[in-house]
Amino acid sequence: MAFAIQHVHLKTPDPRKTAQFYIDNFGATMKAEIPGRGVRVDLHGLQLNITTLIQVQNHEQHYGIEHMAVETDDYAGTLAQLRRNDPERLAARRRAARLGVRIHLGGYLAMVVIVLTVWLAVGLTAGAWYFWPIWPILGAGIGLASHAIPVRLAVPGLCQSRPAIHRRGQLDGIG
Repeated sequence: MAFAIQHVHLKTPDPRKTAQFYIDNFGATMKAEIPGRGVRVDLHGLQLNITTLIQVQNHEQHYGIEHMAVETDDYAGTLAQLRRNDPERLAARRRAARLGVRIHLGGYLAMVVIVLTVWLAVGLTAGAWYFWPIWPILGAGIGLASHAIPVRLAVPGLCQSRPAIHRRGQLDGIG
């Protein structure tokens, strides 16, 4: 996947004053007027759209960097990757994994109670006190440990190396 920054959208109380700052200090050039909103500036090949808060936009707006519009040659692949790496989705997967281990633990404990009850009943009625429940307890314990250890080790690090993604609820390349 190839990426290119199409533009950076800045929101400021005074778009003209901000544009003049980039012109005076960084050698930017005025590119165009954005009627009723602000200006477009060329910063050595990087387009800056500098506007004030836009009344007709219905999402939450703040001053500063509003967004970066990125172009890609593989929109579907990029969108799929963003969805896979979505922090909310990863958090939901971690919660589901922990819940799966808790359910497995509950089943394991129920099985332990059942086999110990059967062992006790057989011991009291038939006098056979060989402690055979150790084998299903150990076998199922290995299965539980094989489930719980990877979840426990993987859960804290799933999202540590991934940057936080700020979303407005939709992906768009306009600004």
